[in-house]
Amino acid sequence: DFEDGRPPTGSVFKRRAEEAESVLRGEYTHVGLGGDWQWAVEGTHNFLDIDGSLRVRDDTGTLVPAELPGVSSRVEEDRAEITASYSRLLSADLQLQVSLGAEYSEISQSGEFGQTRDFIRPKGFVSLNWAANDGLDVSMQLERRVRQLRFIDLIASVNVNQERVNVSNVDLVPPQSWILDLQAQQSLGQYGSVTVSAFYEDITDIVDQIPIEGGGQAPGNVDSADRYVFSTNLTLLFDPLGWNGARLDFEGAITRSSVIDPLVGNSRPISDDDYLDFEFVLRQDFPGTQWAAGLEFFYDESRPSVRLDEISLFTPTGGFSRLFVEHKDVFGMTMRGSVANLNDRGNDFSREIYNDRAANDIAFTEERFRDFGLLIRLEVEGSY
Repeated sequence: DFEDGRPPTGSVFKRRAEEAESVLRGEYTHVGLGGDWQWAVEGTHNFLDIDGSLRVRDDTGTLVPAELPGVSSRVEEDRAEITASYSRLLSADLQLQVSLGAEYSEISQSGEFGQTRDFIRPKGFVSLNWAANDGLDVSMQLERRVRQLRFIDLIASVNVNQERVNVSNVDLVPPQSWILDLQAQQSLGQYGSVTVSAFYEDITDIVDQIPIEGGGQAPGNVDSADRYVFSTNLTLLFDPLGWNGARLDFEGAITRSSVIDPLVGNSRPISDDDYLDFEFVLRQDFPGTQWAAGLEFFYDESRPSVRLDEISLFTPTGGFSRLFVEHKDVFGMTMRGSVANLNDRGNDFSREIYNDRAANDIAFTEERFRDFGLLIRLEVEGSY
């Protein structure tokens, strides 16, 4: 609305969504060929039914219906999967596990872009687990994974707050990945344990924002991408050092990824991918009592979210911390009180809107700074 009397501007987007999933699974296990077998058959039926509408104010300020093809649609999937898994000891300290299977999926979509498609995708994995010594376990797994589509990506949508429009892309296909996962866990005896992991993923048909023939943009498939993740988990127990009841848990991960930008053609991180995150929890259980207290701290960073005409990024200011006190037997339940966001973390957001991103022609920039102060919480868990 304008103070000088001009007609108001704006738009209204409405969406009603119904979704459901039904799964029926059967398993059969037996012993054979020196190991254990498991056969599994699974059937799944999913649907997402969306009724959407867009209205935009005309020159007089009146809301009138606006055309947005594909904004109302029903997507259904019938999926069947069969797998056979086999595991056995190759030696006293080496175990093998193999799983082979296939997935059949039929996806149908109604509406003006309605069509029915089907896919047959192999899947499975082979893994080795080696007990190197009494305190060290090493594992390796190579997996062929078939990911599922987000049905909402197939249907046109509008974000009126940020003026984003996704047109309909009914040709979206499920991504697939080759994954290599290496992990080593070292026991520290009475002091705890430490685990280090290295993860590599080679992705085919990854979902990213792409130009759509006929105009507009929408989630679509990019030929390939890859991702590396290095992570560690650490548990330290302080009883052997004389600090009875204290422990420290730490988790951290660094992620690196790359994909070819469908507009510019250069290599960049996968849109909205993780970059860095870590968390530690220092907990003190007071011996001889039901009381405990602790401090938690979490920090994370992510990569920018990239569209054809926009680059945006949520940037937390610092980490998120919490102090808690708990009693483990309040009428048989655990009661915990906490005060969080002690260092006043905020959620900042910035984005660049382009007239032409390929030419680096920026139309405008937007920045948002949001603080939310202390959070006080009381939690009760258990039964009585």
